Formats: sequence, C-alpha cells, structure tokens
Amino acid sequence: MTKEVATAPIKPLFAPTGWKTAALEHVSFQVPDYRKEAAFYIALMGWKLRSDDGKQAILDIGDWGNAIFKAAPPEQTSALVDGFGWAIDPWNAKKVEAELRKRDLNPVADNNGKFESFHVKDPDGFDVQICNSNGLVKARKTLANAKLEVPLPFEATNFQTVWLDHFSYVATNYRSEEHTS
Repeated sequence: MTKEVATAPIKPLFAPTGWKTAALEHVSFQVPDYRKEAAFYIALMGWKLRSDDGKQAILDIGDWGNAIFKAAPPEQTSALVDGFGWAIDPWNAKKVEAELRKRDLNPVADNNGKFESFHVKDPDGFDVQICNSNGLVKARKTLANAKLEVPLPFEATNFQTVWLDHFSYVATNYRSEEHTS
C-alpha cells in the first residue's frame, strides 16, 4: 500500500448525525469467571466495583468510563469484548431513532427509567449502544462501593486509570472503499 493510499481520508459512510460522542458509557466483556476478572482489574488498575448482581459486575474506570464483566456461556473459554456503549449529546430519543433508521441501522430500544438507548450493529455485527447520559455516566458521579464476593488475586497496586489510550480490534474493512496497490 502506498503512503498516499494509507494516509488518504476515510470516506464517511453516512451524512453527519448532528450529535457528538459525549462519553464512554461502557465497554462490555464476556468472560468465563466474571468475578475473578473483576477482582483482577480492581487489584491491578484501581477500578471500583459499582455492582455485582450474580451475573455480571460493573466497574467504574476512574470517573470517565465503565467496564461490564458478564458471565460467558459455559462453552466459552476465553474473554471477548461484546459491545460498547456511547453517550451522545444532544439527546432526543425520537430524533436519534430516526437518524439511525435513516441509515438502515435497525435500532433496538433498551430503556430503564430515565436511561434511554438504542442498540445497533456495526458493519461486522458488533453491538454498539447509543445512549443518553442517565445511565452509568450519571452513576459515576456517585461513590462506587459495592463489595466483591471473591478475594483480590494479589495486593492492590493503588494504580489509577486516568484515561483510555485506544481501542484496537479487527474489522473486515476499516476503510469505506477498497484500495489496491
């Protein structure tokens, strides 16, 4: 691939929506032992347990994001990221739904009280949740002090995660158009 091709702007798939990404709502993982996974990140990275309902643990990553560790099906033996949630601004559920439908994204509503969201699939079928800021974003403004029912795997490091450097994952085609060299 030539430098020109590699550095050429990526053509947008859609017209602009009119909203901006305001926050990372969460990144969601399926793992064989969600409590063991949660304990590891609590001890190593200083994440705080917000809740554990017996099926999943929600951890605050500083004051800027959340990780959800879900129990994987018994046949799954390794961890996998199964979705992201992004809070957007401005939020108007009817307008957001209309913009998603206009782009043939088939939004599925997922609401809980004042928390409103839609799930869509990216081009590779990955779950993307678009939401308002009334879920985990709002919850992060309160103290996370739930207790994990398993011991930490080692002494806590007292590290604090201050920022997310990047997400990296394999996609079928990261560009909207094919280039050959």
